[in-house]
Amino acid sequence: MGNAKGWRRMNGEGSVFETTNNGYQGWLAVITGTDEDGKEYRITGWSRSSAQEALRRRQKNLEKALSKGAHSATTRGIRFEDAYDEWLDRPPPRSPNSIRAIESSFKWVWPYFKGRWLNTITEDELKDWLWKKLPADECPASSRTNAYTNLKAYLNYCVKKGHIDLNPMAAIREDTVRQEPAVNKLDMKFIGKRTNIVKYMLDEIGSDPNHKHREWLPVLVFLALGLRRGELLGLTWDQITNLNNPKRCLITIDRQLYRETGKGYYLRHQTKGKKDRHIPCPAIWREMLLEQKAKNLNAAAEGMSKDLVFLGEDSKFVSYDKYYAKWREVLTDYIKKEGTAEDKRLGVDDYFRPHFMRKISVSLAHRIGIPERIVMEIVGHNSEEVHHIYTILSREEKTEAVESLGEALKVVRKKEVEVEELDA
Repeated sequence: MGNAKGWRRMNGEGSVFETTNNGYQGWLAVITGTDEDGKEYRITGWSRSSAQEALRRRQKNLEKALSKGAHSATTRGIRFEDAYDEWLDRPPPRSPNSIRAIESSFKWVWPYFKGRWLNTITEDELKDWLWKKLPADECPASSRTNAYTNLKAYLNYCVKKGHIDLNPMAAIREDTVRQEPAVNKLDMKFIGKRTNIVKYMLDEIGSDPNHKHREWLPVLVFLALGLRRGELLGLTWDQITNLNNPKRCLITIDRQLYRETGKGYYLRHQTKGKKDRHIPCPAIWREMLLEQKAKNLNAAAEGMSKDLVFLGEDSKFVSYDKYYAKWREVLTDYIKKEGTAEDKRLGVDDYFRPHFMRKISVSLAHRIGIPERIVMEIVGHNSEEVHHIYTILSREEKTEAVESLGEALKVVRKKEVEVEELDA
């Protein structure tokens, strides 16, 4: 490499410089050190295209040197896990939920890199880990992305602290990690069956004033509006305006019942999508709200529960555990109407989470022709990528589409025959 002229440091990129080499403008990445014999060394990476490419080439040159045994004593540094606790505890302090999420994502990291010398981990190894070693059936796209994001943040911290000179994930872009979201196979297989179960279950409970689960009907109906668990259980009366006016009743979704380790349950004034939603209240939902209001459950409630729309029989908020237990009870009683208590257990194909009600809502909304942007606003989806997971086609819809295609092909074929006859 010729003499570099016009050196200019690129902010935030460490030892990366814009320079000229033999008349060409480009980027030079440099690392220097002392080998075990006390001899200084200098490893470089040069690129005319970008600083990122210069860093990548310098890293590859360093890896070649390491593979030959050069500089091994002075470049090993620390083990992969040595800075983890320090990184996790660095200010500003993380919430317990954030720490739990990071620790959960690192369960996909430790088996592959724990015990390794940090600066011997290469970009190619990380790509192999992301796309080949992580089990696709156990580690879905969201878990893969979380593992990628948190590992990259950890390695950036190690660069900042001087443990390594370059983040080997620097050249791996996030959009190369994200995969097309997968629709649950059972959701696809049983969308028609589960939709019918929901319809008939609501009808059965709603038509019988003395039904054992009648007090749970408003919760089930609001699930069908597409609310998330926390939004539903955290709904308060002040979020509902003009309840007595059928034409102007409006629900504002701007908070959720939130559970945090060490803190318990509280109302968090932010939704998962971090965006308030304003939903006109349809007649059936307004009827459920009026029915719930008439119960006057809030009179005996205390604290946070005094303002909540949906309460348990003890006039206390409904915890996540009680919510899921009640859902399973209602679903089991509907599906397994006959048989002994021992038989009243749902099979793997029978049970589906209450969150599936959101998928039913979105799919039905699309089926009856509601524009996508309006459906996204109602259910609170910010990403079309995520939204499309919820748009599940039923067997009837797919059959109808294929039959329509078949009819169209018949028309095309008929025209071709007519043309052939005219040519003859």
